Amino acid sequence: MCIRKNKVAGNPCPICRDHKLHVDFRNVKLLEQFVCAHTGIIFHAPYTGVCMKQHKKLTQAIQKARDHGLLSYHIPQVEPRDLDFSNSHGAVSATPPAPTLVSGDPWYPWYSWKPPPERELSRLRRLYQGHLREESGPPPESVREAPLTAGASIEQAGSQSPL
Repeated sequence: MCIRKNKVAGNPCPICRDHKLHVDFRNVKLLEQFVCAHTGIIFHAPYTGVCMKQHKKLTQAIQKARDHGLLSYHIPQVEPRDLDFSNSHGAVSATPPAPTLVSGDPWYPWYSWKPPPERELSRLRRLYQGHLREESGPPPESVREAPLTAGASIEQAGSQSPL
């Protein structure tokens, strides 16, 4: 019910008149009627005939619906007028490459492959003595294709069926 100047109005607004109509951010069809389709501006209360109490609820519901992505609105692209952001100034130049990139060294020391210490290798060989198949080769960057071991080539030959 509409209350104007602390009195119940004889002619309530359309939202207060209908008791089954609730202003909710999920009721997009209702909210779209109070938003200009071209500009996205919310119509004023005297223009729509809604009381200020319901207009405040409508404004909050429209904003919440926009925040949840239920109502779309356009944000205009504004170009700066007086500022020139071009790279034509004398103080602006290309950033030189890092010294490590010029020398060819890797950026971080752990990027370059280094052979593990022989003592650590011998310890691992003893630890995994029965499980190792072959000696490890060069680092993975320099290996084009992994060579087939004798066991793998026999398995591949056995899995192919004769025609």
